[in-house]
Amino acid sequence: MSIVVNFFLGIAGSIAASILLKRYQALRVARLYAGVYAAEIIDGRSTRPMPEASVTRFLPRRLWSRNPGVLDAYAYDSTPDGKREHDSYIVPDLSRPGHADRTVVYRKPFEVSQQKMEMIDKNLLVTPSEPAYGRHVLRRLKGQLFLD
Repeated sequence: MSIVVNFFLGIAGSIAASILLKRYQALRVARLYAGVYAAEIIDGRSTRPMPEASVTRFLPRRLWSRNPGVLDAYAYDSTPDGKREHDSYIVPDLSRPGHADRTVVYRKPFEVSQQKMEMIDKNLLVTPSEPAYGRHVLRRLKGQLFLD
């Protein structure tokens, strides 16, 4: 009887370890993107600051959260009518850690934007094409919130 119990406990432990390892790997990839970024418009071969955009904070979730491989983000745009806040979440591609999908949800007026992101290096994220803003980059700011 104890051999059968030990067999099934071994299988259960193996499954639990596999799930925990996959969650940890997803969190490790998500942490590559964590930090505070400033938006810049790509203008030919150079960039210039996006004047209406605030800094964007990408915060990783916890290992025990529902989706540990997803980051939450917050920023706002300055408009003549005031601040236009938006939340977003970033889902890194686990098979290609330098690529991610970002979904931006503007609060008022409600609008949803989906963006593809590419990590050029640990300090630079590029959005190759985005209908509303065109091509732009997010440049990591050093020393912000101890996330770099």
